Parts: sequence; structure tokens; C-alpha cells
Amino acid sequence: MSSGSDLTQPPNDDVRRQHEPIVIDPETGQQLGPISVFVRESWFSGPLPAPDTLGEYDGVLPGLARRIVERWEREGDHRQGMEREIVRARIRNQSRGQLIGAALAAIVLVAGIVFVATGKSTAGLVAILTPLAILVGAFVYGEVKSRGLRNGNSTT
Repeated sequence: MSSGSDLTQPPNDDVRRQHEPIVIDPETGQQLGPISVFVRESWFSGPLPAPDTLGEYDGVLPGLARRIVERWEREGDHRQGMEREIVRARIRNQSRGQLIGAALAAIVLVAGIVFVATGKSTAGLVAILTPLAILVGAFVYGEVKSRGLRNGNSTT
């Protein structure tokens, strides 16, 4: 590497100064110096403003930071309350569906028994076995789905 400039070395101060933009006073034509740019970036992620930003809200209106935090807490309480109500409603709906299904199965089973007792054995057997097969199938499907969810498999 005996020739030219070595690209691995930073340029010396004379070269660096030649490439920096210089501020010149428009009235006097005097060089004031190089342009300096300072950039400050900050990042924050969260449900509330950054703590220093939150403190600045108090500078605008005393007590505003406290009000913002309290509002966020109320929204969280409201959201959790809504989620609780949704879960309760789903449980009620599932329980109601199970009761209706059990009642319909019982009615069909009783009808099947009546059919068998009155001599219509084919219709009676069909009326008895069909709801039993459906109930067993629903139970097996629910167990398989439940085991899949416990094992981390998402089945729909």
C-alpha cells in the first residue's frame, strides 16, 4: 500500500474542515464557523406518556398528569369489567344451550320409549339412538378440542 490515500484511515482535520459547510455572515462576508446540527430523539412505548412528558403536562396545567393517570386507571377498570361481563354472558349462553339440548334429548328419548311401547320399534329405536349418538359425538368432540387446547394446539 504505497500509493495514494489509505481508505481505512479517517481523513485529517484539514480535509474534514474543507467539506464542512461554513456559515458566512451575509452583511460582512465574515466566516462565522461550521454548521452544527444536534439531533435528540427519544422513544417511549406504553399506555401512558413517558414520565418526563407526563411531568410537562403538570407545567401546562397543575394536576393534569394526575388526571391523565386516573383516567387511564378508570378506563382499565371499565375494560376489565366489560371483559368480566362478556365471560359471564358466554357462560350463561353455554349453560342455557346445554339445558336446552338436554331437554330436547330427553323429549326425544321419551318419544322413542313411547314408540317402542306402542309397537313401533323401528321408529322408537331411531328416536332413542339418534340423540344418544349426537350427545356422545358432542362429548367426544368437546374432549378432543379441550385436550388440543391444553396441549397448545389451536383447533377450530
